[in-house]
Amino acid sequence: MVKRIEDTGKIWRPGRFQPEAAVRVGEQVFVLGQEEGENGHCLPGEEALLVDLHDLKNGRRRGLRFPYSLQPRQKATLFNGFTRTPHGDVGVIAADDPGVEIVVLEKEAYLEADASHLAPEEFFRLAGLERGGDQ
Repeated sequence: MVKRIEDTGKIWRPGRFQPEAAVRVGEQVFVLGQEEGENGHCLPGEEALLVDLHDLKNGRRRGLRFPYSLQPRQKATLFNGFTRTPHGDVGVIAADDPGVEIVVLEKEAYLEADASHLAPEEFFRLAGLERGGDQ
């Protein structure tokens, strides 16, 4: 069964200088790793959350695959947004946690793939992040 994004907002992790974009799928909160200048698109599948982070201006696209089997490794505080989630401290799964797969297209690879024009679903297929029951 395909899951869905229940809520979105920003979280604050200890030791970080600014809030970070995050989404909640079921009871899990995922920190997207979105950087300045990137537009994000999330696609929840059956086995994993797929995230497309696209910096069109600099010709860079990052695809992340967060398996739902991962467990939170750190705590964060819900900062803003998250209108359907009780505010407080939560366990989060972050883009830099072990088990999160990341594929980056930039420079020549970005141009060769014509990545600036790919729909997120096409990008996930090209990056090899879409597999199993993930759609």
